[in-house]
Amino acid sequence: MTPTEHALARAALVLVAYVLTTWPAGQLVSWLMRRWATANFPTDEGTQRVGRHIGYVERIIMVTFVLGGHYDAVGLLIAAKSILRVSDERARQQTEYILLGTLLSVAAALLLAMATRYLRGILGLQP
Repeated sequence: MTPTEHALARAALVLVAYVLTTWPAGQLVSWLMRRWATANFPTDEGTQRVGRHIGYVERIIMVTFVLGGHYDAVGLLIAAKSILRVSDERARQQTEYILLGTLLSVAAALLLAMATRYLRGILGLQP
């Protein structure tokens, strides 16, 4: 494989990881969260759209960190999200719902990023 082919193959693999990290991973997280979604957390279309885009950005950032070997930065991102804790019972339930969604999103991003790193290794596409 020529250096150009090698670079193109690496780029294609990473591009696929980023594409899977957005909409397909978001659909998976949404599907898993339906079990916990109740009338207690009414949201309008705008709120759902914002949450979906926040998830896209979070997963893209996490995949970028893992592909770059910066696992500690993923921990920092998760810690930043955990600051959402609230004492009000209704708000606490909603916060737990949000944190559960975040953790499912983190899991999806980490699985995709680790699979991409693994594939880069076995295909000989390491930087």
